[in-house]
Amino acid sequence: MAATWRPVSGEATASFAASPGTAERPSGSARRAVLAQRCATVARLTRRSPLFGGARQLGFGAAAAAVTYGIGVLMGASIF
Repeated sequence: MAATWRPVSGEATASFAASPGTAERPSGSARRAVLAQRCATVARLTRRSPLFGGARQLGFGAAAAAVTYGIGVLMGASIF
């Protein structure tokens, strides 16, 4: 089963399909645009600046990536 990408409500979500390549993955710029829009929306709801919201989101993403990488290293995972 191969992973494919299908847009759902303006965001990219992974789904599995029986045949590979049935849907195209959104471009990096499209994903960044969706993330920027989400950050701006959250910033408006919390009454903070969009720059603060974006920086906070980037910090959460970096922390999650670091934890995931660390767990992978501890388990001996390799991408090569």
